[in-house]
Amino acid sequence: MESTNQDETQPMPLDDETQQIPTDSDVSPENMQDDASSAEGTSGNGWDEQPADGNNSKKSRTRFLPLLIIISLIALLLIAATSAYGGYLSGINERTNFEGTQVAQQVDEQYQLGLQDLEAKRYELARQRFEYVINLDPNHPGVT
Repeated sequence: MESTNQDETQPMPLDDETQQIPTDSDVSPENMQDDASSAEGTSGNGWDEQPADGNNSKKSRTRFLPLLIIISLIALLLIAATSAYGGYLSGINERTNFEGTQVAQQVDEQYQLGLQDLEAKRYELARQRFEYVINLDPNHPGVT
């Protein structure tokens, strides 16, 4: 049982027109890219070619990532410091307002007690209370 068409099964000699099958050492991304650029007619200078696998973009991302993390941490620290300083100033302002309210209440209370002492003819005690009011709030109405 022989095959009738033996020309198809026999190896053919290599001519100048036929290409060799590349070996494993000939197959590499650089060789494939060079072959593709020469086949497309590009200049091959590397300026207009994009990397096929994106290694350069991955390298730039990995170089940029620590810088991005550092900048983010610095920004968070600045935000935290600004918030803390704002809270500190708000606390001082609130304490000052509370102190002013307390002083105003004490001044008004002493003024009322001074008026009661004046009506009860305790002039020395009324004078001390009015002096206290004048020392704390010289513009208190009716103290003069």
